[in-house]
Amino acid sequence: MDISKNNQFFSDGLEYLDRLNSDRSDISKLRSAFNSENSRFILSVNGAKRFLFNSNDNSGDGKRNKLHNLMFLKLSQLRQLNLANLDFYINLNQAPVIIDNEVSPRYSSNYLTAFDIANKGSIVFLGKTRFDPSSNPGFPYRDTFIWAIDTGNLLHTPPAISLDLQITSFFGGELLESRIGSFNLPPQQAHLFAVASSVVDWNYRNTFCPSCGTPTWSAEAGFKRVCVSGFSPSNNPSEVPKPSTSSLPPRLIIKSSHFDPSNPSLCSAQNSLNNFSFPRTDPVVIVAVTSPDNSKILLARRKNFPPFRYSCISGFADPAESIEDVVRRESLEELGITVTNISYYSSQPWPFPNSLMIGVFAQATTDEFSVDTNELAEARWFTFNEIYPAVRNIELNSPHTFPSTVTYPELVPAPDSTNYKAPPAVAIGFSLIQAWCKSQVDPSHKL
Repeated sequence: MDISKNNQFFSDGLEYLDRLNSDRSDISKLRSAFNSENSRFILSVNGAKRFLFNSNDNSGDGKRNKLHNLMFLKLSQLRQLNLANLDFYINLNQAPVIIDNEVSPRYSSNYLTAFDIANKGSIVFLGKTRFDPSSNPGFPYRDTFIWAIDTGNLLHTPPAISLDLQITSFFGGELLESRIGSFNLPPQQAHLFAVASSVVDWNYRNTFCPSCGTPTWSAEAGFKRVCVSGFSPSNNPSEVPKPSTSSLPPRLIIKSSHFDPSNPSLCSAQNSLNNFSFPRTDPVVIVAVTSPDNSKILLARRKNFPPFRYSCISGFADPAESIEDVVRRESLEELGITVTNISYYSSQPWPFPNSLMIGVFAQATTDEFSVDTNELAEARWFTFNEIYPAVRNIELNSPHTFPSTVTYPELVPAPDSTNYKAPPAVAIGFSLIQAWCKSQVDPSHKL
């Protein structure tokens, strides 16, 4: 599968994943998907800081052998870890929240799938794929339900036993840092990783209500968090509003009186629309600035970049900014340059932890610029011959497949001597630079 303008790495360009968003409020459908023989589970630890990958076999030749693969567990394997809180999905009678029949559906619907996951763990339903991602691509198509499980500190094991060692001893494989493992995933798995990493990280960071400070519970299979301020805790089944279908003591009882506006324990997050109950996405604009005549591209090196690596400038969108506003502001702040002819190129989810990279081109009004040394180490104009060798090297040697910049590379003039290093092949910064290179040798390729 090509990584191209319309199919950035970490995205779902082939519509591989059906997120089944309409099923997230239906606990019976969620439990069915969890317990299905076609369910598969991605495992991570400590808020998606590391994921479980298959051990990489580098014994063969060829760039494809550099790819990693996520390890997809079956439910029977997952249960070997004795993870807490899986009972909510496995035990069909468990009801951590008991809701009085008089509670308005406007409020009760928020809590039908809610339960508490201890120690900042996560159970996230990603959706349904068209085939089992743990199988070889040639296997028959089969709907597969994909879940992400983040252990946090959920293992019931003695402190002396390392969580890492227990996971790897059960399943083999290796726990890798998110960036290290994900950059070499097959594109379909990369999208699953991106969804899992972003949503798990958001759950990990949002265990308390921003409105009142009360702990929040996970709902809608990890895609929502709900405030439980003021609800009555009880372990006495006789206090459960009737009728009750639960054979287990409830964790919380929700009564209609709680939602009375005069109730001092009523949190604003419980009776009004708000945007902190759902996973966040932070927009970042990344800009490829070209010279007035488009013969050069202006690239910058951040202070944390390795030597000789230059990429496009980027910055988060401030409140009430349009994409064009961000482009103009970032170009002026970081490079002291004004730009025009701003054009959208493509976008890319960037799950570190939850950004959406918005790639654009902009044309400088002058060749003169001044670097903000608080933000950048340096910046400079590059010609095609200076950066194309690095781009071509990635096209030839990356484990991923990229469309070639030049149809007949032997017809391109010999490149200048340069030590330029391109940004990571899976980043949209590389895609922007590659697209500009193509515009230099193919007049029909417009930016």
